[in-house]
Amino acid sequence: MVLSMTSVTGKTSSRQAFTLIEILVSVAILAAGLVAIMSSFNASLSTLSSSGDRMRAAFLMKETISTMEQEGFGGAAGGRFSGADAGFSWRTEVHRAVRQSGAAVNEVVVSVWRDAAEHSVYSLATYLRDITP
Repeated sequence: MVLSMTSVTGKTSSRQAFTLIEILVSVAILAAGLVAIMSSFNASLSTLSSSGDRMRAAFLMKETISTMEQEGFGGAAGGRFSGADAGFSWRTEVHRAVRQSGAAVNEVVVSVWRDAAEHSVYSLATYLRDITP
């Protein structure tokens, strides 16, 4: 916008300047853009945390199944992990599936969840041969 100004001496000068409304509109547009960027960062952090929990739960389930394969297993069991894995809990369920050539094959379901978010339970089902005589 071009503004005409008359000085004290009576001379007219033309200068380009922004009006207050133009500045306010540009600040509002900038603020809306920053809010959108900040909310996307928040969503990214939440997704990263959830992904880390899933990865950790998958590792803990695999570790639990390996322990069960080596040491044998009974019925249902559960508990909490300790050490670096504190904050996660686990539960196992064992169901007899098939008896083949003298050995029982069992369906084993391992569930792991973060104590703070019990609504996010990660489960893994597999079949294991019972090594007990």
